[in-house]
Amino acid sequence: MFRKILPVVTIIAIFLVACGQQAEPTLSPEEVSGTAVAAAWTIVAETQAAIPTNTPVPPTETPSPTPLPTFTPEP
Repeated sequence: MFRKILPVVTIIAIFLVACGQQAEPTLSPEEVSGTAVAAAWTIVAETQAAIPTNTPVPPTETPSPTPLPTFTPEP
């Protein structure tokens, strides 16, 4: 029985593989170059964004004098 089914399954598998999708086209050298340049500019922009800037320190609230404890007599 296996000898009868094997050729049929093989032929069906060959037909399915032959009817597959077309291969994706390769990128042209201009597209590869453009992608590399875009990646390089992205790296430059991220590096520039990470550089610390000279920003002034925000002012802090100055503490008010705390009143000293006083003696309160009990009634």
